[in-house]
Amino acid sequence: MITFGCSVKGTAHIRADMPCQDSHIIQQHSDYTILAVADGHGSLSCPFSQDGSKIAVQTFCDLMTSYYEKNSTEDLMNFLNHEGKIVIPKEIENFWKENVLQFHKKNLRENILEEEIYKQYGSTLLGLLITKNFIYAFQLGDGDIICVNQNESSAVVDSEHLLGVETFSLSNKNAWTYANNAIISRTKNNFPNLYILSTDGFSNSHASQEDFYKTCRDYYELFTDQQQDYVKENPSVLKMLRELEMDIQKNFYTVVVLGEFKRGKSTFVNALLGTPLLPTDILPENTYNISYVSILCVSHCGVSF
Repeated sequence: MITFGCSVKGTAHIRADMPCQDSHIIQQHSDYTILAVADGHGSLSCPFSQDGSKIAVQTFCDLMTSYYEKNSTEDLMNFLNHEGKIVIPKEIENFWKENVLQFHKKNLRENILEEEIYKQYGSTLLGLLITKNFIYAFQLGDGDIICVNQNESSAVVDSEHLLGVETFSLSNKNAWTYANNAIISRTKNNFPNLYILSTDGFSNSHASQEDFYKTCRDYYELFTDQQQDYVKENPSVLKMLRELEMDIQKNFYTVVVLGEFKRGKSTFVNALLGTPLLPTDILPENTYNISYVSILCVSHCGVSF
């Protein structure tokens, strides 16, 4: 089994000198592997979301490790297929919120209502527990868990995508009700597979879902075309994967707004951006103004076997 992961700070974050709010973690053991990615919301109302995302991925790893070490593989699979579909999301929400409160108090941050503290650390969470017999997938909030094989690329978990920048969050009240999970049995017939976990910035950097799946397919072909030892040990391969991520930062989407004098072009652009970037006045102001805006932050993990 080959695993890798990386986080890439988007252009807007680099220009604003902001931290990347995404986190990822990989824990590989002798007979099971845990991967998780999380996307901190990064808005003004979520100033500590980079901490919230780190707490999220660690919470998932700790909980999955505890369940795996205390149960047989067969018992754990039965549990996850039945009551675990509700119990696990509830425990992830509760443990994340407990860990957030402890972290907040330890760092002597502002003493406010618990609900407001959770919001300041808001984050999504995607995770995989990979065992010899099955794979457990968990998702709360936007992002993608994709399975790629020789036949197709497909979503492992049917996530609910909201409009605009809205997403479900661990900070929500009863956040567990927005979680989705799935169990995949591992058989000789479904190998080799590539699983990709990514925050929404990765898929959103593509013009369409078809293009996104094509990129996932490119990853798959890289691993299946090369010998596993070559991919794992050759640093140039991982360097190429990182360069692919860095290329995403260079994506620019150009929107042209045309209109006669004083028809509200600047007002429209400001409303679209959600900030008064362009000046407005009674007299013509921006006849020759051109604005370029790019916002992106990507984090993802992949596993191939």
